[in-house]
Amino acid sequence: MEPSSISALFALQTCVRDGSLQHAVRRRTFGNALDRVKQSLEAHAHAAQRLEALADVTAELRHDLDPGQRDQVLAKVSRLRTIAAVLRQEVTAESLAKASQALADGDLLVQDIEGVLKIAWQRRLTREFGHLDQLGGVLEQIAPKEDLGPKMRGVAQGALRLGAKFPPGPADLAALASALRDRDVLLNSMTDGADGVSTFLLKVASKEATLEDVDESTLVWLKEKRALRRFWIGVK
Repeated sequence: MEPSSISALFALQTCVRDGSLQHAVRRRTFGNALDRVKQSLEAHAHAAQRLEALADVTAELRHDLDPGQRDQVLAKVSRLRTIAAVLRQEVTAESLAKASQALADGDLLVQDIEGVLKIAWQRRLTREFGHLDQLGGVLEQIAPKEDLGPKMRGVAQGALRLGAKFPPGPADLAALASALRDRDVLLNSMTDGADGVSTFLLKVASKEATLEDVDESTLVWLKEKRALRRFWIGVK
């Protein structure tokens, strides 16, 4: 066998081993579709990681989505399953073309789901801690020498700042759980089981309190805090 033939055989063997030959065959068969899929993967592959990051927060927010939002998220997840089926199809030029579009469509769906869940996340934080911030503000006014008001506002504002990041990671969810425990301790220490006090102070914060909101336990609490003179009575 001629040396040139031996060199050619070695070259062919190298091409088989390193995948160059297979790549050339696939290139001839599928043309530019492979390039388009590669570009789509580079542009949209992060959608899978984002979707995975949404899994934990979705469970956390299941009670903070209204029926319309739940239906919206479920519909988009169903469409993502359809897209996943497209990506699992046998590799052909046609399926590769569909895969490029499917990756782009999937990215948009993940963005839509993120938008809905982000609103629910911020609503959850406001629902859990917005009133605590208001209570702390009122307490700072009627009992300025006590540290309960500043503590409430500190816990509330720290928790509300969690809304600046989405989706929240495991550390953020752990911080939320810790803040909820701190909130409950502070509220219990303020009212000692007298729920009317919290209700009254929240209405004071929103300028909606009336004499009807002052029950016996609230009156006793205000006397203990020497805060009765900090309120005045008017007529609408």
